Amino acid sequence: MPYKEKLKKPSLKPRKKPQYKVVNWTEYNKSLKKRGELSLYFPRGELRPQFINEDPYVCGIPGQQATYKQPYIELVYMFYRLFAWGM
Repeated sequence: MPYKEKLKKPSLKPRKKPQYKVVNWTEYNKSLKKRGELSLYFPRGELRPQFINEDPYVCGIPGQQATYKQPYIELVYMFYRLFAWGM
């Protein structure tokens, strides 16, 4: 086994880790800021009509309809469970 040779001969030094130097600081800083972003792809296009009810008040029907549609509530709940976000 190759790792046992290192244990028997401590004179073998481990290989040095390569050091990288940042050349383009502006791009590096932008990448650090973007690191925490989360982007989602929705194939049906516009999100507002899919998630938010445009007419919560309908003439002739008493009361207010739900402002947020069921897929939006499920998406928020999924984020809540996956990333331990607060509601």
